[in-house]
Amino acid sequence: MYAVITCLRDEHDLWLVLIAAAICIASALAGFASYHRAVAARRPAAWMIGPGFVAGMGVWATHFMAMLAYQPMLDIGYRLDLTLASMVAPVLGMTAAFILVRGRSNLAVALGGGVIAGASVAVMHFMGVAAVRVPAVMTWDYGLAGIACVISITGASLAFFIDEGRARSRHAAPLLVAATICSLHFTAMGAVILRPDASLVLDGDLISRQALALATGGAVLLILSAAIAIQLVERLTQRATLGALAGALDSAPSALAFFNTAQRLTFWNAPYAQVLELYGVRPHEGLSLTRLGQRLAASEPLQKRLKGAGLSRSALDDIVAQGVFPTPDGRVFRIEVGDTPDGGFVLVMHDVTEQTQAAEALARARDAAEAASRAKSDFLANMSHEVRTPLNGVLGMAQVMDRHPLSEDQRERLSIIRESGATLLTLLDDVLDIAKIEAGRLDLETQDFDLAARVQAACAPFLPDADVKGVAFSVEIAPALQGLWRGDGARIAQMISALASNGLKFTERGEVRVRLEPSPGDAGIVISVQDTGIGMAADQLDRLFDAFAQADASATRRYGGAGLGLSMAHHLAGLMGGDLRAVSQIGEGSTFTLTVPLARSETPPAEAAIEPLPLRILAAEDNPTNRQVLGALLAPLGAELVLVEDGRAAVEAFRLGGFDLVLMDIQMPQMNGVEATRAIRTLEHEQGLRRTPILAVTANVMTDQLQEYSLAGMDGAVAKPLRVEVLLEAVMTVLDASETEGALSAA
Repeated sequence: MYAVITCLRDEHDLWLVLIAAAICIASALAGFASYHRAVAARRPAAWMIGPGFVAGMGVWATHFMAMLAYQPMLDIGYRLDLTLASMVAPVLGMTAAFILVRGRSNLAVALGGGVIAGASVAVMHFMGVAAVRVPAVMTWDYGLAGIACVISITGASLAFFIDEGRARSRHAAPLLVAATICSLHFTAMGAVILRPDASLVLDGDLISRQALALATGGAVLLILSAAIAIQLVERLTQRATLGALAGALDSAPSALAFFNTAQRLTFWNAPYAQVLELYGVRPHEGLSLTRLGQRLAASEPLQKRLKGAGLSRSALDDIVAQGVFPTPDGRVFRIEVGDTPDGGFVLVMHDVTEQTQAAEALARARDAAEAASRAKSDFLANMSHEVRTPLNGVLGMAQVMDRHPLSEDQRERLSIIRESGATLLTLLDDVLDIAKIEAGRLDLETQDFDLAARVQAACAPFLPDADVKGVAFSVEIAPALQGLWRGDGARIAQMISALASNGLKFTERGEVRVRLEPSPGDAGIVISVQDTGIGMAADQLDRLFDAFAQADASATRRYGGAGLGLSMAHHLAGLMGGDLRAVSQIGEGSTFTLTVPLARSETPPAEAAIEPLPLRILAAEDNPTNRQVLGALLAPLGAELVLVEDGRAAVEAFRLGGFDLVLMDIQMPQMNGVEATRAIRTLEHEQGLRRTPILAVTANVMTDQLQEYSLAGMDGAVAKPLRVEVLLEAVMTVLDASETEGALSAA
């Protein structure tokens, strides 16, 4: 290191050394700048020749300017061939390094490019020194020369490494390269040892120092000219590219604008200019975002979005977060903002007027559909109540009369009344079930049931009609299906009843056969209902399971029916995870196959005998006929029945105490059943009374209504028209539950 300092101090003109360093820095910056622009523009490899030439010639000019500063007190000449050869090495080396790396942030590639560049600089230096001729014997300090080579390769490798996306400034790499070249040169010159020899004479064809100075000056001019030419070509190419890009962006459907790091407008397309013109603003290059915000402040939509703050990068993010905004011409835009690599940002405005209008139309249609659905649900609930209330009087009194002695004619007439009422009730239940299924409100119950008993009970009502028509009606249940199963037995019976009714209705002679078998793999059951009726054509099967539709419209007049049973059964099968299919031919009958996944019950339910208990029952019912029906149906229990006409009277009667059960109608004057139930539960809580079971006895039995009853504090519900066996079962169920709860509380 001492030799290097001594050489630099004693044998160099420091002013020329500074000039050489300036040439080195300037050429390195110019070469790397051209390289970076070519990489950013994704230029092909051939474009790297320009940056390589500028950087390489800069290395050569630096070396020989430093050689002009070298003054060992001896005459110096330079061989022309070696001097020219030393010019080629750095140009080729820097070009090859730029081509190899070309913007790829890969460690191995960057180090490889640095090795090539550093080695070419070292070769250039020692070739340039080899061109020197002096009247002295030149020897080397090989250790110091080796250090110079290591400096060159290491420094160049590090420079390329940090240049590929690892430095905050693009100036880091060229400045490091300049420092590396200068360090190489003066370290290597410190390794030169000269021993003057008077016998040595310089050749006359050598290049003099003056000629070398002119050559170096020419090289500098050449470097500057090349850098200017490269920049000019790049600008022209960039302008042509931007012109083509601007033309394409002007045709884009979205408004587009670029802002630089100072938040000033640098580029925009025609749609963006059209949007700004709506606010009386004409865009121009250099327009600041702050100034733009001031010009837009008069716009009411933007005033609300900006909330009194000026337009800034963060304010744009707030506008983006708030969604779309309207413009003065009635259109709606959505803004997107993205940051650019140079610290600026791009603003994109999408015209979403049509999408917004479509979304609003869809929302209105959805609201209308929901309103229609609510109206339908309300209508069905009201119709259910209005139809079930008088039907309750008809069927209830028919059940009461059936317990009294009657003549054969009277009993036959009463049977017709009950069957007609039951048919009407079934039709009403089917309509409500279809409505529940379409609204997604039909819930299935899972409990243990006797499959064979359910099937026999579902088919039993059709045996008398089959005998009258002379049609054989048979039920075949595979022995493997005997016993208890777990599922919704009532709905399965409902589906079988619908299929059996359909088969018998369209069969004038022959037979109707109901057959149950295990499904393959014991995953459930397969129910088939086969008839020898009128059959259907293939095109009629397509609409067979549509609600309120029949395969043949004339069948409605001839055979009756509303076309609900099969649709309901098909929906129920789907809800259970099963399937219902039909095969039919005209004149040869039809076969319906119902597949239902079921599981065996693991523990059969224990049968407990229900013993009648002396009861005091409070019943709230506003309809006089229904009060008579209720009293008649509960008479066999021997219970004391207290009847009131509305919910308020029920609460006052309950306040006196002593009731074991409350039967509560829902739609009543003064106070409805839900309000009365809440009032009774409040009384129990305030007075510390034991909870009294409350059953809703109502025609309003939609799923959401039942949920409302439960939330109000009711323990169950019995649907009107009342069936005595269903009513008594519900009464005993809630009483048993109340006794169990009381025993647990006492314990």
